[in-house]
Amino acid sequence: MELIINTLLGLLSAYILYEYYITFFDVRKDSLVAKLILVTYVVWQLISMPAFFDIHSTVRAIIGIAFIFIVGICFTGSGTGKIVFAFIYSGIWFLTEMLVGSIFMMLQIDIIIYSTLGSAICELYKLLLVKMLQLFFQHGSIRGFSWKNNSILMTIPIAAIFFSYQMFALTSKTGKKSDIIISSIAFVLLMMSIFLIFVMYIKLVDRYELKRKNDIFEKEIALHSEYIKEKEGVMNEFRKTKHDLKHTLLNVLDLLRNEKYDALEKYIEDIADLKIMENLTISNTDNTLVDALINYKYEKAKKNGIKFCVNAKIPYNLPFDNADLCVILGNALDNALEASEKVSKDKAFINLMMRYAEDNLVIVIENYFEGKNNRTKEGKIITSKKEHFNHGIGLSSIQNAITKYNGHMKIEENNSVFKLSLIMYS
Repeated sequence: MELIINTLLGLLSAYILYEYYITFFDVRKDSLVAKLILVTYVVWQLISMPAFFDIHSTVRAIIGIAFIFIVGICFTGSGTGKIVFAFIYSGIWFLTEMLVGSIFMMLQIDIIIYSTLGSAICELYKLLLVKMLQLFFQHGSIRGFSWKNNSILMTIPIAAIFFSYQMFALTSKTGKKSDIIISSIAFVLLMMSIFLIFVMYIKLVDRYELKRKNDIFEKEIALHSEYIKEKEGVMNEFRKTKHDLKHTLLNVLDLLRNEKYDALEKYIEDIADLKIMENLTISNTDNTLVDALINYKYEKAKKNGIKFCVNAKIPYNLPFDNADLCVILGNALDNALEASEKVSKDKAFINLMMRYAEDNLVIVIENYFEGKNNRTKEGKIITSKKEHFNHGIGLSSIQNAITKYNGHMKIEENNSVFKLSLIMYS
């Protein structure tokens, strides 16, 4: 019976660590190494149980910590972030064992005799913590935070465990029944308070997200207004041209009858060079939001003498949030415009390609840039307003937006041409 219980505890421990990591990172599903590491960790959890092998507790702890760090390879994301969260999990593990040990001492329960029970309580408590963390960190907006912000939030449960350990350790020294009851009630209230703190934090994040979307919707309304004005202007020009068409044809017929071919040729050339063509918009897809946004950026590019080419084929309705589309296209085109404004007019250009096929949206933006592009160890672009190259501004916002749709962002640089490729899955 004890063998079965230890086997189940080993499997539970491996499951808890896996659930902990997927709370913050995505699994490397296509990596054979990742699968082998996960299988090896499960095997280690089984053979390290006292019922199988009598391994010294210190050695078991060291190998266990090593595996916590190694298992991080099975997940995508920042290497530094995974190391930080491995340290946090190790801290939760040790503090949990200390907490359970102090509770046993407080209740005067022999830890050695009831070691299996203590291990079971430790694993169940860790599982409860991980599930609570998942309820919080798998919230869409919070999951989009950087690992630095999330790791700071993780100090709350660690501090709570440490406080609980100190409380039960002091209670065990007094041995008074009243102190035991008070400590137990305080522990329950502390856990409830932490849960309520996380719930309130989620509500605040939702309120912030609502405000952010309202700001974006206001920009959408402004863009739609500009779009409608542009269309009205074009239609007015067409109406005027249609009204003058009769007189134009009569003039052509008169010149033709009088065999004034030179004058006729010049007159036709004048007609072909209609000013209305200058007012036509560059983006004319079925999607009014995308058209309005692209045409707005096109006007800015045209005023600054930047060549702007668009090749967009998308439907009227897209299965993506309009606010996210505004964030993605707006930031990407703003970066391209800022970089293009810093180069000579004969070199400045922006190429935009958009395609929607098989429920996937592909966006590719290219532009010429000058200056040095600095990156972090993870490959992320570091920029500031003082630098000549500003593509890093807004890239994190773009990444957060496409992550909602399991999308990917790729950055390429070749011969001073910056290429941003995005794909979003519906």
